[in-house]
Amino acid sequence: MANSQIYMNEISDLIQKKETFELCVLKKSRIEINLNNDKIIGFLEICELNRFAIKLISSNNVEFKNDSYKATVYTDAKLFGLVFNFLKKDGELFWFSYPDKLFSINRRETFRFKIPTGYQVDVGFIINNSNFEGSVLDISLEGAGILISLDKKDKFKVGDLISNIHIKLENKEIYAFGEIRSITEYATNQKKGIKLGIKFTKIQNQYQTCIMNYMNRHLSHYSKKLA
Repeated sequence: MANSQIYMNEISDLIQKKETFELCVLKKSRIEINLNNDKIIGFLEICELNRFAIKLISSNNVEFKNDSYKATVYTDAKLFGLVFNFLKKDGELFWFSYPDKLFSINRRETFRFKIPTGYQVDVGFIINNSNFEGSVLDISLEGAGILISLDKKDKFKVGDLISNIHIKLENKEIYAFGEIRSITEYATNQKKGIKLGIKFTKIQNQYQTCIMNYMNRHLSHYSKKLA
């Protein structure tokens, strides 16, 4: 009886994982494939009985071998890991075998999205009862890189707790609490200042979903421009 119950639980788990993956495909969720110590980004496109297809943002110099690959799928602020085998390339689609494994993964492995050049994402926050403002350089489900002016450098230290973080992502407001994990100088042709590496210590699922949708929207737009 015990063995029968274990078997039924395994069957139920397999069905649930299959439904989860097929829902990800239906939503054309973003996927990152580990390839030669790099991450190849694309979107789930098609799911058939024994295989599925991915459209990459850029397929230049991307070459898969008949081998097993690991990937991360992002959907609705949830993260899933996949293991599958490459089958073939057909036009702009890359075909893989139906995943051998589907499992939840640690959020520390989340993708960090760099804010595109020409876009401004404003942020405000409070440390030690003082208000500060800056701009977001990159963002993920677990944190953000925030640029502040050089003259504010002495106002922060690693380990400082941050309250009332509010980030405006286009027409959405994101609210969170966080902690400073790193402080580094930052300089490009367009921007210069101090970069604060922030880890979110408290953020609601609805705001993580907004972040996910923002990243997927911009990645999808970039993909269409390359097509």
